[in-house]
Amino acid sequence: MTTRAALNLSILLATLIAAPAAAQVTAYTDEALFLADVAALGWCVDLESFESDAAWGGARSPATLPSVTSLGITWLPNNATSELTTGGGPARTGAWGFYELPHGDFGNGIGDGFFNQATDTLFAVGAWLVSNTPGARINLVLDGVTVIDFGGANLVGTSHSFFGVIDPAGFTTVEFCETEGASGDPKYIFGDDFSFGRVNCYSAIFVDGFESGDASAWSAVVP
Repeated sequence: MTTRAALNLSILLATLIAAPAAAQVTAYTDEALFLADVAALGWCVDLESFESDAAWGGARSPATLPSVTSLGITWLPNNATSELTTGGGPARTGAWGFYELPHGDFGNGIGDGFFNQATDTLFAVGAWLVSNTPGARINLVLDGVTVIDFGGANLVGTSHSFFGVIDPAGFTTVEFCETEGASGDPKYIFGDDFSFGRVNCYSAIFVDGFESGDASAWSAVVP
């Protein structure tokens, strides 16, 4: 090999080694694996289970709100005629689960769903979803562009199932979008126990698995 050829090969190898790998977007239906991978990548996790009355007290069914901000996440309905509420029926753990009311806008072709808007960059999101109408299916849409459809595993059943995604490139919005509902055959989704992976978490104190709603109240018991 000539000196020039060897030099060119060395430059090529160095370039390939130094080039950043493309961010791998990964979908999950196993929460334990999802949380393990989030931790391995160095992010912390904010957990939202809707137990904080400070944030969610005004959205206890039958009351609704047009939006709710909690732990740096603004929750929004996916259509102009719906608002947000929490109720005991769709809860997986604790007293409350989450849904929009009315469910979707099926007459205008908008299935059930909702949006999360973060004040910072998110790298992961996961949730336990359930439907009272068999045949519901879910997509996650990151920043209005990246669609996570989970392949054949996107069925939302009548018992809670986990759906999550990690995107190392980061995102600030995520839409949970039900894909099968129609005006003559509406499909409803409910959620609980959401996980948000980020660099800096809003909550670090949990009581019996639920966000306390006021970290200062627990400062005396934290070493």
